[in-house]
Amino acid sequence: MSSVFDNGGIVGAVNDPAVGTNAENIQTFTSPGTWSGGTGWTGGNVGILVVGGGGGAGQRKAGGGGGGGFRSFPSQPVPAASQTVIIGGGGAGGTVPNSTGVSGANSSFGSIVIGTGGGGGGPTPEPEGGPGGKPGGSAGGGENVQPGGSAVVSPDGISPTAQGNAGGNGNPGNKGGGGGGGKGGAGGNMPGSTAGAGGSGATSDLASPSASPSNTTYAGGGGGGAATGPINPGGSGGSAGPGGGGAGTAGDGAGGNGTDGLGGGGGSGGFAYPGPSGGSAGAGGDGVVVVRTPSFSFSIASGVWSMKAQFDAKKAGQWPT
Repeated sequence: MSSVFDNGGIVGAVNDPAVGTNAENIQTFTSPGTWSGGTGWTGGNVGILVVGGGGGAGQRKAGGGGGGGFRSFPSQPVPAASQTVIIGGGGAGGTVPNSTGVSGANSSFGSIVIGTGGGGGGPTPEPEGGPGGKPGGSAGGGENVQPGGSAVVSPDGISPTAQGNAGGNGNPGNKGGGGGGGKGGAGGNMPGSTAGAGGSGATSDLASPSASPSNTTYAGGGGGGAATGPINPGGSGGSAGPGGGGAGTAGDGAGGNGTDGLGGGGGSGGFAYPGPSGGSAGAGGDGVVVVRTPSFSFSIASGVWSMKAQFDAKKAGQWPT
């Protein structure tokens, strides 16, 4: 509260001392925004989770999308200034004739922590620009005959910079695709009739109170898609990676979408031989940013103070230092 009055010969804005304690605060961003530490925040360590958008799957017996890059730090230094938060969208699933999955977009907390988007799944037929799953935070799975993509490190430079795993390889006999990678494991290969499984995600408890932590799994990979019919009797899609990955399918079934807010990769659709269409490819899930600010005490003593405010605060032992 402020007022203007004669303060012993000084006339000006008069403030009451601001002294208090902010409780632990958890802020979850599923859309772009701005983070602030709140009243009295002068910088310190906070918990930060950043997950990039998941990659979209390739279409029809193709590779699953990779999970978004996963970055989780329980105590990371953050300055007093507010921080811009960006949420990476999940990549779209591929559609013929451009059936490569679209890679997810990056998520970030200022320039401090960055989670790269997951790689798109490799397509069928092989693409115009180059075969195999795309690189990403976790990489997309490879389509028929082709390898999965490679995971890339986070550009934020915080050790460890690893944020995901490689995609799985497609079947050498053109029966289907590998799974997208996840933070917790690489995407599965497809050596037989079942498409590669999505790689498992990883857990973080930063979205829950520190006094009663509860883990959530993020950044799972999408399953690969498989053919059915004479080229792959009994074919089946790859399972979804835990952590929001979408399941792959066989025949003309549609691949599952990755889960928004978890950054899961999309699952590939199947292909009922001889086609021609095949099932649609799943999109990647949007990423997320979570910031857990610990409880902290603050005191603010700027401005001009009345004698009464000083006397009362000092008597109560609350005069800012």
